[in-house]
Amino acid sequence: MSELTDGQINEVREVVEERLGELAWDDKPPTPAYDDLLNDLFTYHKPDEKQIPAYEAIRQQARVLADVIHHCCPPGADRTAAMRQLQDTVMTANRAVALRGRSYR
Repeated sequence: MSELTDGQINEVREVVEERLGELAWDDKPPTPAYDDLLNDLFTYHKPDEKQIPAYEAIRQQARVLADVIHHCCPPGADRTAAMRQLQDTVMTANRAVALRGRSYR
């Protein structure tokens, strides 16, 4: 696969910027609070001592439910989907703990 040239990269940027303008829900420029929130959402948050038990409890209980799903559901796409959604649920719960309930809107 070949590398994109600077001209091609600029063309892609122009198309993305044009499309984002079309899809924007509001025309308000981002505020500093918005930038702070996005920075917070996409930053690693090292757990403090109070959060560690919450992470452990979430993982332990998810593991119990994973066993129930594995043993009660026949193999197939739905069991696979249930396990993937359980993994997503754990990640979302962990994110809630890490961000202390803060979220995008």
